Amino acid sequence: MKLFVLAALIAITQATTPVPRKTSDGSASAGNSIQSNPAHDKEKSTSPKPHDQCAAPQSDKQSTDGQRAENTEQSIRVTKLPSVTVDSPRRDWADWGMWTFNLLLAVTSGFQVWLLCKTLTFASRQTHEMKRQRIFMGGQLKTMAAQLAEMSVQSGILTDSVTVARDAANAAQDGATAAKESADAARDSVEVFISKERARLRIVVKNVDVESPKTVSFIKYSVQFYGNADAFISDAAAYAVINNSQIPNINDELAEIFKIALPDVIGPATTMTQEYTAHAYHGEGPLTFLLIDAINEAKMFVHFYAFIKYRTLDRERETRVCLTWNVNPAVNAMFPLGFKADHWEQSGPPEANMDT
Repeated sequence: MKLFVLAALIAITQATTPVPRKTSDGSASAGNSIQSNPAHDKEKSTSPKPHDQCAAPQSDKQSTDGQRAENTEQSIRVTKLPSVTVDSPRRDWADWGMWTFNLLLAVTSGFQVWLLCKTLTFASRQTHEMKRQRIFMGGQLKTMAAQLAEMSVQSGILTDSVTVARDAANAAQDGATAAKESADAARDSVEVFISKERARLRIVVKNVDVESPKTVSFIKYSVQFYGNADAFISDAAAYAVINNSQIPNINDELAEIFKIALPDVIGPATTMTQEYTAHAYHGEGPLTFLLIDAINEAKMFVHFYAFIKYRTLDRERETRVCLTWNVNPAVNAMFPLGFKADHWEQSGPPEANMDT
């Protein structure tokens, strides 16, 4: 309210009243002229007739001088006021501009007062809202403090839980390690038992007598059994190849042709005294003495290949043999006639010689 009164006073002070312009001589000038010349009125009221006007001035002058000499203060009686005509003032563009400016100033002042009132209202509302928010924020601060305290407690509980969980995990890891070690030990025990009791089949090849085509054409070998469990035969084959390469060429087609006639089940009670024969295959024709000489001179080579697939106790097993008849003429020349250092030697890739 104080701001409204102050704004109203500022507006009244700024809105000044326009100064009226000076009018033509009116009643005031007429009154002044009348008061300043009382003798003139008297002359008008007591003016003589026209035919006496020529002498009047001199007599008047004489009488006036006499009166002034006798008494300078005389009263004048006005019987009739003169008529006064007042002309209305004319307003030009300057007057209208001043009025328009004052009107705009008043409107602007009113608009400012309205804005001040609105600003005061908004400020009051904001003050009230800030008070309410301060109370609300105070409540939130208390709630946050309580939550912080609760979180501190929960953090301690969580730390303890993590410690307990870590200890449990370590204990579980130790238990798992111990269980793994126990399982490994048990597996090793089983492997030892299986390795001791399982069936094993081995192929033993006899030496080759490289003296004639007949003795070289048929390579003799035997199958030996070891173990306490039975071996269930699934497949077996053996063949020999003569060529000019020191590296054996494993031929699966020949393995399909030259099968080994083994019993279906071989066990500790099975007598394995039978001797088997593998036919030496030469792709260029029948064996001759020239070929025998080439073998003794290490120009031609005899390769033997055999395999047996069987099952015993826990899983499938397999025995593979790949041998090459090793002839060394220089070493044989050092020995007496009839004695040779020739022998079977493992050859081929690693998977060609294995016992699973």
